Amino acid sequence: MKQQLITTLLLICVFYNIQPLNAQLTSNNCTFTDSNGYYYDLTQLTGEDYTIYPVQSKWASQWKLVYSVCGLSKYCSAVFPDGQGCQFWAPNPSKYIGLSGLASTQTFETLTTSVGEGLILSSRANPKTVGGCQDGVFLNVHFLCSESTPITQPTAVEDPQCTYTVQVPTLSACPFGGSNVHPIPSGTVEIDCQETATGMTVDGQPYTSYECTVINTSSSFQEVALYAYTGEQQLSKVWGQFRPANGETGLGIWYPKNGISPMKPETAAFFGYMTINSTTQIKFLPVSFK
Repeated sequence: MKQQLITTLLLICVFYNIQPLNAQLTSNNCTFTDSNGYYYDLTQLTGEDYTIYPVQSKWASQWKLVYSVCGLSKYCSAVFPDGQGCQFWAPNPSKYIGLSGLASTQTFETLTTSVGEGLILSSRANPKTVGGCQDGVFLNVHFLCSESTPITQPTAVEDPQCTYTVQVPTLSACPFGGSNVHPIPSGTVEIDCQETATGMTVDGQPYTSYECTVINTSSSFQEVALYAYTGEQQLSKVWGQFRPANGETGLGIWYPKNGISPMKPETAAFFGYMTINSTTQIKFLPVSFK
């Protein structure tokens, strides 16, 4: 009976048909840019263990789940080498404990159900290290953007068996570092950048110039700024109606000049930039300030 309890109460998560976009996360490497360009930084959540009780499961009761973010769990790794997540029976934690995820398997994934509103930290434990779970154990921590408090009311559910899903509302799961920058709804702003010239500077360095158009395709006025999220470029020149906060690399926010924001419905704004020693085009995401 006890053995059956151990094997049936081993974990919580839900399968998602999504592809991991990066691997081997640490406390010094806990940022993520998803496939839509939204940038997340969970560094403030690293270095601690988080406990959820009780785990909701039809296979077990009175179990606690412990996990860490981007690294080893102090509690779990004391029992399991490379332990990032584990679960134990609250009445007798030293006797009944199971491994839920290995730190070396952690990956960030895109939260496809609500684009720009969070991300998933996934890990797993191999079947050889976990009894009773033929395919292993899976731990998926869903970090959901919540601007009210740093972390509120996390929950954990085992469904299907040996798969654990944790829901964690937190400010750290808001794009762009939880600032007042927010993604603009998809399909309401179009950004098009085209390469217009290449050549050599007077001191013999290769350059590439780009011209960009920003169009408010909606029927409403919109506050529009830009977020640059691909590559650190060496900017030589910037012109037009948007200017980067970081004039050297272009990464981060590009602010509109006075008079063009809010943009009128069905109107366009223009800007351009020149990079040195790079042929990688900067990618831009339309954002607003709230």
